[in-house]
Amino acid sequence: MAPTVEATPTDAAATARERVAAAIEDRRAAEAHLEQVTAEHAELAAELERLGGAEAELTRELTDARREVREFAIEAYIDGGQSEVFRATLSIEQAQALAWQSTLSAGQAGAAGDAAERYRVLRESTTPRRIEAAARLDRLAERVTAATNDLIQASAHERDAEAALAAAQQAAERRAEEQRAAERAAQQRAAAQQTTTTSPATTSAPTPSSPRPTAPQVAAPAPTPAPPPPPPALAPAPAPAPVPAPPQAGRGNPTPWEQQTLAKIRQCESGGNYSITNPSGRYRGAYQFDTGTWQSVGGTGDPAAAAPAEQDYRALLLLRARGTRPWPHCGR
Repeated sequence: MAPTVEATPTDAAATARERVAAAIEDRRAAEAHLEQVTAEHAELAAELERLGGAEAELTRELTDARREVREFAIEAYIDGGQSEVFRATLSIEQAQALAWQSTLSAGQAGAAGDAAERYRVLRESTTPRRIEAAARLDRLAERVTAATNDLIQASAHERDAEAALAAAQQAAERRAEEQRAAERAAQQRAAAQQTTTTSPATTSAPTPSSPRPTAPQVAAPAPTPAPPPPPPALAPAPAPAPVPAPPQAGRGNPTPWEQQTLAKIRQCESGGNYSITNPSGRYRGAYQFDTGTWQSVGGTGDPAAAAPAEQDYRALLLLRARGTRPWPHCGR
C-alpha cells in the first residue's frame, strides 16, 4: 500500500484560494438570482397597481393578510425551538392550523386568530381572480425572501473561505520560516565541522635546556554552534470583549440558548471585536455582517460602526430567521 502523502501548507493555501474563488462565484450567482426575483416581484406589483385604486388596494390587503398568518406560524415554530422553518411551499391553510398547534403565548395566539379571521373575511368577499393575484404576489415575495437568505448563506461561505485562506497562508509562512531556520542551523554546523577538520594539533619541540620533551598541546575544541532561533510565537488571541446585555428583541429577550449561541458566534467570528473588518473589507463587525445581510435585518450604515447592542440585536434577528446557517463554520 502506498504511503499517505500529507498536504503541505503551500498545497493547503492553493486549495483555500480555489475555495475562495468558488465561494465568490456562488455569491455572485446568488446576487444575480435575488436581482431577478426582485424585478419579477416589482413588475407584478406594478401590474396590480394598474388595475385601479379599489382593485389594487383589496389585492394588497389580501396579500398582507395571507403573509401575516404565515409569519405568525413561523414565529410559533421559532419559539417552539424547531430546527427547520417551512418555506413558501406551505399552504395558507396549513399555516393557519400550525399557528394554533405551535407554542405561541396567549397574546400571540389571540393576534394569530385575529389575522386568520381577517384573511378569511377578505377571501370570502373578493373574486377568485383577485385571490389568485394575491397568491402570486405572496409567492413572489417568498421567492425574494428565499433568494435573500441564499445570498446571506453564500456570503457567509465566502467569509469562511477567506478566513481559511488567511489561516493557510499563515501556516505556509510559519513552515517557510522553520525551513529557513533549519537551513541556517545546518550551515552553521557544516562551518564548525570544517573548522575542526582543517586546524592541525600543535606540539612543542624539545629545547636544549629541557631534559625531556614537553607534553603535546591539544588544539582547543571548536565552539559549539548556537542553536537555531525558535520560530516566532503566534500572538495570543485578544481577550473577548464584555458582552453587553442585548436589547428587547421583537417579542421578547433572547433565550439563554440564543445568548450562548450568539456569544460563541461572536467569539469565533471576531474575537468579540465589534469594530473589526476582514482583510477585504466586505465583512464587518462582531458578527462579520456584509452590507446586504445587515440591511436584510433592518440595519443601516456600517455594521462595524454600529453600537454593540445594535449588532447583538441584528444578529439575534438573523439567528431567529435563519438559525446558525448564516455562520456555517462558527455556528456549529
